[in-house]
Amino acid sequence: MAWCETRIWAWILALFLLAATPNLHASDPGFELPIVVAAGDTTGYAKKEVTVNLRPGTASSAKYIRLRVHNLQRIPQSGVGQTGEVPMAYLQIKNGAGVLSSWIALSNNNSAVKLTAQAKAYGGIGGGHHSLLLGIDLANLKKTVGSGGGAMSLTDNNNTFIFRINPQAYKEGASAYRVTFMSVTAGGNSWPSLLAGTASSYYPGNANDSGDYIAGNSSTSASLMAWIISQGKLLWESETLKARPGLANTLGKGDIRAKCMDCHTSTGYDLKYFGYSNESIYKRSRFHGLSDTEAKRVTRYIRNLKDKNGVIIPSYGRPWNPPYQPGSVNVGGTDTPLSQLAVERWAAGAGEGGVLDSDKEMMLPVFDDNGDGKVWQWEVDKVFRLSQINGSAAHLGLSLIDIPIHLQLPDWNRWLPRVHPVDIWPDFKDGNLEEQQHNGKDGADPYKAYLSLVNFDGTPRRWQLGALLNQGRRFSNEGATQGYGTSWEGKVVTYGNPTNPYRSAGKFNTKRLNAANLKNYSSAAYSNDMHDEYAKRALTHWIGVKYFEIYHVGELENKTLLVAKNANPYPDSSEIAGEWGWLNRGSTVFDNAPHKTARNTRYWEGRTLQYDPENPLQLDADDQSQVAGYYASVVWYHLEVILNSGHKLDGTSVSNPVDWAYNYSLIESLRTESKQAQAMLHIVTLMKNWQVRDIRRSSTTGGTIGGWGLRTCTPYIAYSFDSGISDLVADLDGYSPDLYRYFLNTALMTWMRVVKHPEFPYTFTGSAFDKHWPRQGEPNTIGQSRFSLLSEPGYKPSDWNGSWQLFDSTNSADTFWRLLPLLDQVGVDRVYLEDFKNWCKTAWPGASGGLNDWDSRLDDSGANTLSIHVKPDKVFRIQNLQHTRFHLRFTGSDPGPDDLVASPIANWQTRWRPEQAQGQWMYINAEHRKVRLHAQPNGSNSVGLAPDTETWPSVKWRVLSLGNWKVRLQSKLGKRKYITMSEQPETSYSGKIKYIDRVKRDRSIWKLIDSD
Repeated sequence: MAWCETRIWAWILALFLLAATPNLHASDPGFELPIVVAAGDTTGYAKKEVTVNLRPGTASSAKYIRLRVHNLQRIPQSGVGQTGEVPMAYLQIKNGAGVLSSWIALSNNNSAVKLTAQAKAYGGIGGGHHSLLLGIDLANLKKTVGSGGGAMSLTDNNNTFIFRINPQAYKEGASAYRVTFMSVTAGGNSWPSLLAGTASSYYPGNANDSGDYIAGNSSTSASLMAWIISQGKLLWESETLKARPGLANTLGKGDIRAKCMDCHTSTGYDLKYFGYSNESIYKRSRFHGLSDTEAKRVTRYIRNLKDKNGVIIPSYGRPWNPPYQPGSVNVGGTDTPLSQLAVERWAAGAGEGGVLDSDKEMMLPVFDDNGDGKVWQWEVDKVFRLSQINGSAAHLGLSLIDIPIHLQLPDWNRWLPRVHPVDIWPDFKDGNLEEQQHNGKDGADPYKAYLSLVNFDGTPRRWQLGALLNQGRRFSNEGATQGYGTSWEGKVVTYGNPTNPYRSAGKFNTKRLNAANLKNYSSAAYSNDMHDEYAKRALTHWIGVKYFEIYHVGELENKTLLVAKNANPYPDSSEIAGEWGWLNRGSTVFDNAPHKTARNTRYWEGRTLQYDPENPLQLDADDQSQVAGYYASVVWYHLEVILNSGHKLDGTSVSNPVDWAYNYSLIESLRTESKQAQAMLHIVTLMKNWQVRDIRRSSTTGGTIGGWGLRTCTPYIAYSFDSGISDLVADLDGYSPDLYRYFLNTALMTWMRVVKHPEFPYTFTGSAFDKHWPRQGEPNTIGQSRFSLLSEPGYKPSDWNGSWQLFDSTNSADTFWRLLPLLDQVGVDRVYLEDFKNWCKTAWPGASGGLNDWDSRLDDSGANTLSIHVKPDKVFRIQNLQHTRFHLRFTGSDPGPDDLVASPIANWQTRWRPEQAQGQWMYINAEHRKVRLHAQPNGSNSVGLAPDTETWPSVKWRVLSLGNWKVRLQSKLGKRKYITMSEQPETSYSGKIKYIDRVKRDRSIWKLIDSD
């Protein structure tokens, strides 16, 4: 895909190639990437030095340093009421003359360190991005006093970059960071890089210094090597670890209960697969208290991990590349979508280079690139199709595995729990296996559920795979008597009998999450800083890692049909999911989001245990910023959609396995907080949600909550969110002209096609509902979800009262009443609006003698539109949008299910092939007149659209050449009044046609638009 080449990683690669220019007057020391700066067993500053040369004669022009750094974290000042942060990383430079610069802190508080606008918008260091591109002006690097002071400068040769990690980061679990890219330039955006040292990226275990961190070498006998590996495995599974060895306070001392295999996958597969280097594995082992020999044996064990067939596990991923990051990877010089690679490659993702620079860049990967950088109506129609209606559509619609996004998904470090649940609750592994089978009972044991899944004899079924999540939630909620949270107005609220297991905070929990209990239960290393949010996050992250082990390591990701077997009520397996996924009737990773586990649903509040009902939004030293909180929720939710969208299976709903309603709201919140557009992310989420709903799933008493639910599968979500502020989706017009209107057209058309579809449980024929749609207030709907019920037929819709909520997801009558004129104002095609209006008239006709005037919701005065869309593969569509409503498509090739000649008003459909239409007429009922489509073999094979008259009107024609066909179009607007479409002289057909022509008619303006 051409759009990949515009990404930041493309020019980074180019810099590496330019940096390989040889140094002609000095030996080339070269340097390797990544530069791993890790603590190991040190209690002080850990450092890593890299020496580089510049290209000859360029030292005087060296002005700017660029770094890409992974795993920089925000370290807040310790203590209640403290503000600011402590730098995690520092850089110092010593030039070839021995002159030292001062240390420069790589932190948000240092104005000398520049971040990209997008990274800053998402919270900077410690925010949403875990790999950051940093810029440092050398003018901000001063010489040390001992070196005479003044501005620092580089020399042609032997410049040493010294990277340092602050020991204060260790207690936050940040014991390492990596520099994955480095360059020196002449300043600003000046290229190329001035570095002469060859930069090489090494694969795990292949670095020149790998022998320093791994037991054994090439001369070690096979038998001894086997023994070393077995000892490493034993250490991995059973060695007692320390939390933060050697630190002088209670936060950094003490044995922990968890073993290596507990926080990671049981065999250590994740470290091998995600490409952790020997140095990383060794130093992290030392960090947890292993000796030099032990750490090297563990490293050797990981480096030699084999799969069940005895083959060494490949290192597809890297620690800085987010797992399952969607997009494409370069294979043999060609960008290949992830879904077209071997399934074991999927978890490695598209890499940090696959992250787009902006939401707008999602447009072309989603819609066809027709060469002009724009999106037309037919392209939106093509993408936004439902498989229940169009048999030729992809089974589950959009493949989110392949669609790149502008957000970095969580890297593997963010998957791993900072503390294992067993170090919070000593009984974590002690639950009774029988007790876990009883819903809601004490003794729920997620660890036993995990063991039963990884030891399953055969392929686990969907209902069994949900056990791990369900048991984890019950475990978290055990003993809770009240819930705690923050309302939209910022007020602390409590509620009895909490049903949300992760939002039932410690203040009101009598058992699991009670603050005093956490202090008493936790391992000594964590007891002083353990709090309810920390505990909940430990549990949800552990669950996510173990699901990775079950699905990915257990090779279930491409076995969705097999996993779903015996759980699907429909005998035809083709109606079940066909794409890769973590098939489950529950969620798998989105409980990691702050929205699920934070006390206030926005961001994590920290460890001070200060519950302040007077000022619940007061930030303490550990607080996450609000924008970073929304970012974290959005990416975990999107990852859940990628992994487990629901796959059209029974048992799914608006909030299971993905909470689609909150997914939409969080995207809007991220846009508001970051001031970064999220329009494409929103509409991709909406389209996928609608595409994975099965329109046949329903309940006789609860509406369609199990399928086409009114909470998220509703037209107003395409227009805006509950507030009615449409900026989120309207940003589409900044990407391509009229794209917002095109999307609304297709969304409304799609919604109407569903509710009128014969297989939908509550279809509409134009006069009545074929089946009774459950209504609010009816006896048989008591206790059912209010989101899936319609207001009673006699309900009188009301206008907006000025509150923050324009649309009400529990009242479709009011919502649709308010939505209709808004859709009209933004130019949604009248043929769809009329159809929608008529549906509403039938759904809510109003009380006898006081009928609801739905007709008044559309204004017939003002502008009207005639749209003509010509597709390069010989498909065109015409929409006449006032009183001669017709909708037809013509194809010059074998038509697919979507290539219909149709009139929605007359509910008439047929297919027509040009080779069958020589000299024939086809009539389309267009309300009170007829329009005829004429094919005439006159040598040039012309097709004419004309009023139903015996002779052709004496008017001009616009002739469009489509290969061997010519199309001429005309519409009669009234007695003796026609639209004249005359071809502009400079216009010619070359795969697309662009034109615009206007003709006045009374008060109306007819506008010929968007042709392709």
